[in-house]
Amino acid sequence: MTDNNLAENMSFLLDAIVAVDEPDKETLEVALMLTQLSWNNAIQRNYPKINSYKIQLGELQARNPSIWTQLIRNNASSLIKILTQRKEVFYPDDKRLVRKSFINTLGTITVTEDNDDETLHVQGRL
Repeated sequence: MTDNNLAENMSFLLDAIVAVDEPDKETLEVALMLTQLSWNNAIQRNYPKINSYKIQLGELQARNPSIWTQLIRNNASSLIKILTQRKEVFYPDDKRLVRKSFINTLGTITVTEDNDDETLHVQGRL
C-alpha cells in the first residue's frame, strides 16, 4: 500500500487502534500522538522521543479518564507496538519523518513532514 499523502497514511494507522465509531477529541489526540511516535520509531529504531508522550498522555487522561475505553488496548506501550508493526507492514518504504501532527479545527489531520511540506487528511475525524 503506497500513498504519498502522509496524513492519509497516518490516519490509516490511527484507525487500527480506535475502538469506537465516534471517539472524543482527547482519544483522537492520544491516538494521533502515539501514531506519530510509532511512525518515526519504525523509521529510526530507538527514536529519541519515543517516551516523550508520557507527560501529554497524563494530561489528556486527567481531562478524560475514558480514553482507554475508546482504544483497542489500555496501555500506550502495546498500542505503540501495534502501530509500529502496522507501519512496517503497510508503508515499509516510506522513510519520511513526521515533525508534528495535529487535529485541526476542521476535524482533519494535518501533518508536517521533516522537510516542512504539509499534507492534509481530507476526511473529517471528529
